[in-house]
Amino acid sequence: MTRTGLLLVSLVVAACGGTDDVVRGAPERGKALFESPSSSRNTANVHSCATCHTTSSLDTRRLAGATLAGVVARPSFWGGAQRDLLGSTNDCLRYFMLDATGMTADEARAKDLYAYLESLPQEVPGAVPFTVVGDILDLPGGDAARGAGSYAALCSSCHGKATTGEGRIVGAARLPDDTRAEHLIEGPEGLRKIVIEKVRHGAFLGYSGRMPPFSAEVLSDAELADIVAFLGF
Repeated sequence: MTRTGLLLVSLVVAACGGTDDVVRGAPERGKALFESPSSSRNTANVHSCATCHTTSSLDTRRLAGATLAGVVARPSFWGGAQRDLLGSTNDCLRYFMLDATGMTADEARAKDLYAYLESLPQEVPGAVPFTVVGDILDLPGGDAARGAGSYAALCSSCHGKATTGEGRIVGAARLPDDTRAEHLIEGPEGLRKIVIEKVRHGAFLGYSGRMPPFSAEVLSDAELADIVAFLGF
């Protein structure tokens, strides 16, 4: 367990009066926070931790973030870029959930969220590979038919159905039309690179919007090329 993890556990125990109360109460409140946009202080936020993360390795959905089953025992996060669980949580809050200040270790939502994460099955306790693709290159040769399935598996949970946007999260682009309209002056080649960069870098590397980055482990270049072809970029 990380030093921050131990600190949070001690804070929870001190606040609640003992470990029994932690087990009974805090994990339930933490689960509600995990599944709700209210984990962010910003009322304009529409995302939750569950938007990007599963809580079991048995959950086969392909989301941008790693499963959090075992996260409290991991030595690092964001592919080694962050060594602190609370710091990693705050990265998510600031980059993707509009909470500029993040959490401090002594506040209730941090204690409850940690208690919930600690209660999860410790199925994947080791560091999870997360390779950010640095150089953005064009990816020609995609297959639109394969891309339809990849879009459904990787993109539709946020962006909804292609073209119509049916079922999308509030504020998510309606693909491909919204992105094409936003970047009219870029031309076909420039637009393709913009789409690829949005997927690979998201808000994590300062790109506009609140999209999380898709690592090389979650999304291969071949699959991304297929999705680009399916969307007609």
